[in-house]
Amino acid sequence: MQVRDRQHKRIVLLVGLIIAISSISLGRELAGLIDGGFLNGLISAGIVAMIAAVSIMFWRSSQDTKSYSDLVYYDELTGLPNKRHFDQRLSQELDRCKRHGGLMATMYFDLDQFKAINDCYGHSAGDAAIQQFGERIKAEVRSEDVVARLSGDEFAALLTGMRTPSDITILAERIIASMRKPIHYNGKTIYVGVSIGGAIIEDGNIDAAEAMRQADFALLQAKNCGRNQLQLFDPEMAETINAKKRMESDLREAIDNDRLHLAYQPQVSQDGQSILGVEALVRWDHPKTGPISPAIFIPIAEETGLIDTLGEMILRRACLDIGELEGTKLAVNVSPVQFRQESFVDVVRDILVETDFPSHLLELEISEGIFISDPEKATKTIKKLRELGVRIALDDFGTGYATLSYLREFKLDRIKIDRSFVKDMECSTDAQRLVATMIELGSGLGLSVTVEGVETTEQRDLLFDSGCDALQGFLFSKPVPMEELRHLNLDTDGSVPVSTRKMALAS
Repeated sequence: MQVRDRQHKRIVLLVGLIIAISSISLGRELAGLIDGGFLNGLISAGIVAMIAAVSIMFWRSSQDTKSYSDLVYYDELTGLPNKRHFDQRLSQELDRCKRHGGLMATMYFDLDQFKAINDCYGHSAGDAAIQQFGERIKAEVRSEDVVARLSGDEFAALLTGMRTPSDITILAERIIASMRKPIHYNGKTIYVGVSIGGAIIEDGNIDAAEAMRQADFALLQAKNCGRNQLQLFDPEMAETINAKKRMESDLREAIDNDRLHLAYQPQVSQDGQSILGVEALVRWDHPKTGPISPAIFIPIAEETGLIDTLGEMILRRACLDIGELEGTKLAVNVSPVQFRQESFVDVVRDILVETDFPSHLLELEISEGIFISDPEKATKTIKKLRELGVRIALDDFGTGYATLSYLREFKLDRIKIDRSFVKDMECSTDAQRLVATMIELGSGLGLSVTVEGVETTEQRDLLFDSGCDALQGFLFSKPVPMEELRHLNLDTDGSVPVSTRKMALAS
């Protein structure tokens, strides 16, 4: 549209120019027939108008050309070169490096958990984060290097004339350090890290597409290794990344075709004599590779946006299954990514209505990662869930750096002491004291306490008079499919004699 407008303007100016010239020519003919200063004045005015028209035409043309260049080669939000500009410069530098030799490097940058910023603070905050990040990268590179925004929160840099391979590492460390400073937006303080992938190129020995492919592989590896770090490409990395991409594709297919299933692990009373409820755990039996741990495929689901669909499927199916066992309490884990969604409370409400599952029997287990990005929003979401009658449990208690403050600030119903503290109880009095202290702390705050990872009778005996409300672990039952869980014949009060539990263990 803009190109057609410019063409239209130039045509109008050209027509005006022709008219002006024609007017001058006609005026001269008339002047030869009619003697008078009036027509000579018109001729002079026509010349002036012609010169002005030509000047305006060339000035507007230069402005249009400049605007068109900005539109095509620069990013509107940050003012940095865009992908087209970057690709051209990369090809040019590779050609130069091939002719004259030397080192150069490509770098890919991706803001960690950027989606959470948009979800928590809005897209204006995300734009502010992108702008500030672009400024910080630009401040760290040399004037001859190129920094570009490719799309969304993805940036790239082209380092030319490197002296040693360590140049890229030094630069990455400076950029990561710069992102430790918070981003300020509308009175809010936002912390965001950056993952960086780099590829070092010697003597222009690869083409532009391969240079960016290698940097992209390295970026994915940086994310897989914990984020907020630099990873440099090596050939073995490609196979690792490709394997993960294959798993992502397989997971998407498994979700779409309902090939994931749930298992349920009982939570028993402190004396181990009755089952109080169950925790729903998702399982994936891959048709080729066999069982895949949730610790592997849940993070993939979170990174790829599959977690919302997966989370809804788990909650819906668990409510339908356990709804058959009248009066049984149900615990379901919630991903921080899923919990941050604006529609999460509505999704929970709709599933409770759809499945007719009593809200007071549902307990959602959350981790402290939910609170880190936006504590205020987390508080509101928890409040809305509790208004539905849903209970909230803090999972993996004791493993986070700020858990105690969460107990004071957020309205929780239960804490679940992580298995890592229980496994050392038999051989460490310090571990015993630590678990006892956590149980006493939770009980003192009016919270129910569940101890996870109970696997031996010695651990159970040590916890017998501890004051906790529930125990969970392989000692009592492995996670079992719904078919086996039905054999427990749970009573309407949600408890069952331990002798009945043995049916599940024996099957």
